[in-house]
Amino acid sequence: MKFLNFNIQDKRIIELVKNTQMNVRNGEIRNKKYLELIKWMEKFHQLNLYLISKNITNFPLETPENLDTIYEAWIFFEMLDYYSKKGVITKTQLNEKDYYFIFEHDGINIQILYDHRFTKGSGTAWAVGSQPDFTVLVDDVIIATFDAKNYSKASRLKSDAIHKILAYMTNLDCGLGALFFPNFETKPFHFPEEEKSSFHHYDLSVFHYQMKPAETDEALDIKQKTLDSMHEEIIKKIGKRLPLTRQK
Repeated sequence: MKFLNFNIQDKRIIELVKNTQMNVRNGEIRNKKYLELIKWMEKFHQLNLYLISKNITNFPLETPENLDTIYEAWIFFEMLDYYSKKGVITKTQLNEKDYYFIFEHDGINIQILYDHRFTKGSGTAWAVGSQPDFTVLVDDVIIATFDAKNYSKASRLKSDAIHKILAYMTNLDCGLGALFFPNFETKPFHFPEEEKSSFHHYDLSVFHYQMKPAETDEALDIKQKTLDSMHEEIIKKIGKRLPLTRQK
């Protein structure tokens, strides 16, 4: 807890980041992809990222859990930046929980909520409590749920992440789910058209989205395509859920 109240520009914090970089390079931290996350620290400083999670100010940065939190928060700010550039942001709340922003599309206010816990019996989560990384809502109706997984390409946990996002979608009753990975290419999963009548949940859409925390031309192109696709899929699902929201 000794770092909790330090300014993010404090020399002790800066020294801690440098030590983390050294630990990655000398092999004490084996996943070198974490270096790419650390490169984004300057951008996070500018965005006052410490407001998003105590995990980020309550270092040490070398723990995988805190680096995973940085990956999640980076994606949240990239979403915010994406809609800010479109000029459609109507409200943000970044200085206290719940953290979210709202953007407008065709007169509809769409909220993207970060790290919110939906408790069982609250009218949203029907079986167990759920806390996805990102949730998309219109009029308190959940449209989509997303999770960020900072896995290496060699990770065997990918199938666990798929099961988790499907569980979120079922428990929160939404038809769109996505997983963000830094190292897996974008891939959609849809039921084949000819088999739809054979499935109870034929209208679900699940995506693997690639988001690489790097400033190469390739990474920037991937990021743009990912966010464009995410936006397009959200709008599609809103059209299918709007009659429900307007009846409330």
